[in-house]
Amino acid sequence: MSFYSTIFQTVFKRNSVYVGTIFGTAFVFQTVFDDAINGWWETRNKGKLWKDVKVKLAAGGDADDGDDDE
Repeated sequence: MSFYSTIFQTVFKRNSVYVGTIFGTAFVFQTVFDDAINGWWETRNKGKLWKDVKVKLAAGGDADDGDDDE
């Protein structure tokens, strides 16, 4: 039995398995692709994202804290 025959017998022979395979593969691809793009975006914009700026503001304090009435 060749490789293509094995794939046909396990995936393509029944429509329900074929559709399930498509949905499962699409879900896994979306998750992996989304994590890869988010990692790339966060690496490229390191220091400019809110999570990085928030730490700097909390550590250094805020010079203009809104209490100008004193």
